[in-house]
Amino acid sequence: MDKKEIPARVLQTFREGTVIPVMPVASSDARRLDEERQRALIRYYIDAGAGGLVFESSTGETRKSGAALHTELLILASETIDRWCERKGRQIFKIVGLSGKLREATEVAETAYRLGYHACLVNPAGMPDSGEAELLAGCRAIAGVMPLVGRGLPRALGGRALSPAFWRSFAEIENLLGVALAFNDRHQTLTVVRSICEAGREKELSLYTGNDDNTLIDLLTSYKIPTESGVKQVRFVGGLLAQWGMWTSRAVELLKHVHAIVREGRPLPLELLSAAVELTDASGAILDAEHSFAGRAAGIKEVLRRQGLLRGAPDAGSPEALSPGHAAEVERVLRSYPHLNDDDYVGEGLARWIAE
Repeated sequence: MDKKEIPARVLQTFREGTVIPVMPVASSDARRLDEERQRALIRYYIDAGAGGLVFESSTGETRKSGAALHTELLILASETIDRWCERKGRQIFKIVGLSGKLREATEVAETAYRLGYHACLVNPAGMPDSGEAELLAGCRAIAGVMPLVGRGLPRALGGRALSPAFWRSFAEIENLLGVALAFNDRHQTLTVVRSICEAGREKELSLYTGNDDNTLIDLLTSYKIPTESGVKQVRFVGGLLAQWGMWTSRAVELLKHVHAIVREGRPLPLELLSAAVELTDASGAILDAEHSFAGRAAGIKEVLRRQGLLRGAPDAGSPEALSPGHAAEVERVLRSYPHLNDDDYVGEGLARWIAE
């Protein structure tokens, strides 16, 4: 697939910037896919206004269950998105996250392409035991299957430091749509932004923040990058975040507010700086920053369970269980920042998302 094959409305939404949650896997107590709640979760994201969804094909649950569950989830997610969007008169961007060795990643990309996904999300550093030249060759090979969205992750989540020369060459990949940066590191973030500008792709590639420690500031900042061909200006247009896999309707409201401020050239409201701190505190607690994000998925799922979107809870000692002290941190931020949640919105739509 070439990027020209992506529906125009879908590509325009991605280019302009939108909310793209990273979707958790809804699993039953027996560690099987909970199809009812997975479909409900997808319907929630669509109704909340998300412009895209990422399905991760390499969560702890899917790794343990193998390729069969990968494919089952891909099929369920694609079919549910298409049917619900048709009813709503919408289209959203369907992305599959890839990881692992090149052969495995390419096979998942080929399956996703056949199932109607629009792009794959690739962490270049996630291909094990490869130098930068091999990483670039692997990314180009995957781009030959379907369009890419690049991803930068911290070391704790499978990332590693890559050189500015690597990122400049990566930015030059023809079938690349954009880059989602989730380093939680200002220096690495700037390295990639600068590399994109130096490659002359700043007008073609869409920048998405995944920096849970700096989400709102990323969205409010205009990056002015000196290059040999002059000063380039670039912005993060949206967010591709695990954090936005919960409280999604609030995330949509926030991004619309930011877009309006940027579009109209309004002064930056100081209260947004306070909101940025609140979001950082909440995401750090729920995503388990204290334990290098070991409980990242568990924290998101705990919030969704409390809202009724997911059910059940993992056994103690499970990879999906909350870390020590994690539950208390979740309680703290829920109590401290009730205005950040969308419990009322979920309460109004939950029965419909489950029943249909």
